Amino acid sequence: RLDIDPDTITWQRVLDTCDRHLRVVQVGIGPNEKVTPRSDDPGQPAKPRVQHDRVTGFDITVASEVMAVLALARSLPDLRDKLGAMVVAYSRAGEPVT
Repeated sequence: RLDIDPDTITWQRVLDTCDRHLRVVQVGIGPNEKVTPRSDDPGQPAKPRVQHDRVTGFDITVASEVMAVLALARSLPDLRDKLGAMVVAYSRAGEPVT
């Protein structure tokens, strides 16, 4: 289990369009976006559902980190190494998730 802290996700969604209004958006605010937190102990009662929203945004595809790595990679193994080294978030313990 990665135990990702949702507030530390470093990657934004990408689109192949340029719309300045989509640079900062809040997602997960609809009435059906509530999630039940996972319980570590199956014997415990179910936790109440909580809203799972966060502020994020969109980058244009050509400006994404993946496209930069794709342009700079010298070979398929080099591409795999570069993609595998990208930090996408941090765990709740503060460890980088790649």
